[in-house]
Amino acid sequence: MSGRRLAALWEWLASDPKGLRIAFLAGGLLLFFAITLIFAFRPIRSFDPWWHLASGRWIFLHHQIPYTDPFSHTCHHCKWIDLCWLFQVLAYLSYKAGGLVGYWILKAGLVVLTMVVFSLVMLRRSRNIYMAVLLSLLGLVIVQMRFMARPHMLGFLCLLLFVEEAISWTETGRPFSLVVAGALYLLWLNSHGSFLVAFAVAGALFLGDATGHLGLSMKELVRERWLRRHLALLALLVVASLVTPYGAEMVVFALTSHLGKGADATRNIAEWHPMRFKEIFSLIPGTANSVRGILFLLSTACVLFSFKRMRRESVVLGVLLILSLALSLRHSRFVAISALLLLPWVVVMLSRMEKRIQLVVGFILVFYLAPLAWKAFELPRIREDYGKPVASFYPWDITSFINKHGIKGNLLNEYGMGGFLIWSLYPNCRVYIDGRTPTVYSPFQFWLYRQTDRFKPVMNSEIKRTGINVAIVRRGSNPSHWLWDNSTWCLATMDDERALYLDNSTAMASGARCLHVLKPFVSVGSLLRKKQTNSTEVVKELNLVKTLSPHSIYPYRGLEEVFREKDEKSLAVKELKEGLRLHPKSITLHFDLGKLLATMKGNHTEAALDEMKKVLRMNSKLAPALYYAGVLSYNATSYKDAKRYLLSYLDRVGDGDRRVYTMLGLTQYKLFEVEEALDSFTKAVVLTEKRELKKVYYNYIGNCYWGLRRYKEAINSYRLALRIDPEYQDARENLRRVMMVVSGRAPQKWNPKEVKGLPEGLNPLKEKEH
Repeated sequence: MSGRRLAALWEWLASDPKGLRIAFLAGGLLLFFAITLIFAFRPIRSFDPWWHLASGRWIFLHHQIPYTDPFSHTCHHCKWIDLCWLFQVLAYLSYKAGGLVGYWILKAGLVVLTMVVFSLVMLRRSRNIYMAVLLSLLGLVIVQMRFMARPHMLGFLCLLLFVEEAISWTETGRPFSLVVAGALYLLWLNSHGSFLVAFAVAGALFLGDATGHLGLSMKELVRERWLRRHLALLALLVVASLVTPYGAEMVVFALTSHLGKGADATRNIAEWHPMRFKEIFSLIPGTANSVRGILFLLSTACVLFSFKRMRRESVVLGVLLILSLALSLRHSRFVAISALLLLPWVVVMLSRMEKRIQLVVGFILVFYLAPLAWKAFELPRIREDYGKPVASFYPWDITSFINKHGIKGNLLNEYGMGGFLIWSLYPNCRVYIDGRTPTVYSPFQFWLYRQTDRFKPVMNSEIKRTGINVAIVRRGSNPSHWLWDNSTWCLATMDDERALYLDNSTAMASGARCLHVLKPFVSVGSLLRKKQTNSTEVVKELNLVKTLSPHSIYPYRGLEEVFREKDEKSLAVKELKEGLRLHPKSITLHFDLGKLLATMKGNHTEAALDEMKKVLRMNSKLAPALYYAGVLSYNATSYKDAKRYLLSYLDRVGDGDRRVYTMLGLTQYKLFEVEEALDSFTKAVVLTEKRELKKVYYNYIGNCYWGLRRYKEAINSYRLALRIDPEYQDARENLRRVMMVVSGRAPQKWNPKEVKGLPEGLNPLKEKEH
């Protein structure tokens, strides 16, 4: 585009045509709410929703607020100030109304309502709808990281509404606004610990108004209406803070629980990890950190460049920016609150700047938001459980087994699953630990839990000290190894990720059968390769696991490995198809079935390729599926598809092994992309040490050089192949033909003799699993 046309386009955009404004508003809001709905209806996948649900059930059944912990055996009757009791009651009522679907709808409803309010605030505050829409999208991309079935979603909604009512009260003095602000604060106070942000908001508004009244005497200040309004708001917050079941102690606890040793404990929990300064201001396109960087850089720029002209807004934004940076550097989870706090003020200040500045900012936002918005629409394809209320990775079958057998006692469990086990097993079983650190569990208790996974003596000591008789642990974890080797414990059942161990007396009392052959931390194929393993016993126990864990795909994959080892591939296919009837969206089963069909005798290429395509429809970036889809497409003579899959594979993994470069080279060779094929074969020959393979690669490299009419290099390549194997007829024939071309005894026609079929060492489907 010429400079004159670019300038004309720039002037047209700066003139803000009405048609463009309406189209942008409609399209932007449609995109905003489409992405909101996609994120809102993700299944419940986090860990803490379950103990919130269990707490709501406890409150509902006992008609009182918990003051001591009822759920764990390590901190039983420890003091507990439940900061989220009101949300928990709401959560349990939603469950009573509609089961887990009701709870899921509550979560989705809070997400949608919060973002609707956020978008309305942005549109009301801004004079420029372009800035309002783009910054709303920026806020959505940041806040969606915290779209969970947890109390902070109600806290987000209260924050947005409270800020608007607080502003209305301080600006207009309407009593109704003060009453609504107080009611919102009470709801927020009893729902989530982030209510303390209300004091920061009130302080920022006060400092913003105070800047316009500097130099007044005390007598004059007392007569100022704005000051009386701010003091009334502060007094309201202080008095309302006492209206909790725990009184002032609740506010003190919310303020101090994550300081000192509490902060040391949460430092080892993912969502509480501190952020580095450069991580907050990162601007690498297409990454989650980039939107954080834009948020804080825009806020900083607005404060620095608008201080003189918009003193009140600059001071408010500056105070909130300092608070947001302090919170975000301490814990990454506070970035979402920062976005809700800062962006309404940023949009006010940007909408008052020059049109050209707004255009530049708008282009920057589009550049960064476009790839992230596109990723949102990929979400349903990469989640097997999308559209369901709850994800399937929770140990449903194990908890059903415990309840069915009437097992009672003290649990050894992993931190993340504690909440789910409380919901599923309380009061018959009490957990070792759950997500309430450090509000219930001391920093030392959390440290002790971490050591049980690292040191066998610590685990054994804790089992003895706390009377643990039931263990639900990850299959490949250290405790799983140690408990398997301990003769006083037995393996009762397992699912795809976890194993249930019972001590012998508990197993005997419950009538549970123990598994003696299957090892949770060893694949079935590895077990079968050991001479002492009886395959009949393995099949027997896998069929038992089928009945004990009916939602697990582990037994189907295990039986497939048994029949594959016996070379009974038709039975192996039958097991995988049976598993797929129960789990039609299982990426793992579709991938295993495709891989198995690819290696079977007969023409199963199309069926195998169809399975790989199903996998890629669910997860378009799964590298092994891309590789196999490429190989199978080549075998089906769909060379363009094969090239696309193989290049996508290389994009995902960075560098491939010689098999990948071999298949890519062959595909490019078939498509007459000779120069690209030469590059791929050259990489393949570098990566192999097998002389029998090197000669084949050198022959293909010679063919490529011949196609490029680089006859000298072609001759050298054929001679390298013949140096390895003087009897290699393809290379010998190609050398003879190219020599005739060079000597003028034959026309310059590219017609090398290709390898007849892929040698065993070059067939990726005949080699060790990729």
